[in-house]
Amino acid sequence: MAASSSLSIDDKMELLNYYYGYIGWAIGKMRTDEASQYLDDAWELLEKLEAQNVYPSMTSAYRSAFYGFAIGLSNYKAPFYGPRSITSVKKALAMDSLNWFATMQYAHVLYYMPEIFGGSKTQALSLYVRSEQIYESNDFIAGDWNYLNLLVTIGRVYDEMNNLAQARRYYEKAMFVEPQFWWVKEKLYPELLKRIAPQ
Repeated sequence: MAASSSLSIDDKMELLNYYYGYIGWAIGKMRTDEASQYLDDAWELLEKLEAQNVYPSMTSAYRSAFYGFAIGLSNYKAPFYGPRSITSVKKALAMDSLNWFATMQYAHVLYYMPEIFGGSKTQALSLYVRSEQIYESNDFIAGDWNYLNLLVTIGRVYDEMNNLAQARRYYEKAMFVEPQFWWVKEKLYPELLKRIAPQ
């Protein structure tokens, strides 16, 4: 898609979302050089979309996410990019309070931010659930990887908080939506069941 010279605005937004997902995956896999290269490409595309003033709430939410990725790649950037990430996501929500993606990004900010600076996993969980509710009440696409990722994120936060019943519910919901979701089916869910069984 990136090599095409005839992408529509919606195609470019779709490509931006692919960048978002792949960069996050690459960081998680410690493929930092690859993540950094794709983040550079994503910034370039984002700035072009911002210059056209299209989907401003969504582009502000992506800006927040990309600042977060930059921090993930270089922790020393947190004092500079952390506030910018917060400003961007608040701007996105001010433009559209029902933007599920921006709500999820705000949850990410609060989840990863140290408590001493205002982070809160409890508040983050509340926003993750709110994001789920917004998504399901609007243009609901069950097979959307973003939605599946959100369900698993909620399940993992519940798991981390030792609320195993809720974690199980969300993992099962993700598998119901996508029965071939192997990461959940073969790893997260069986590991959770082993922890539940002795109780």
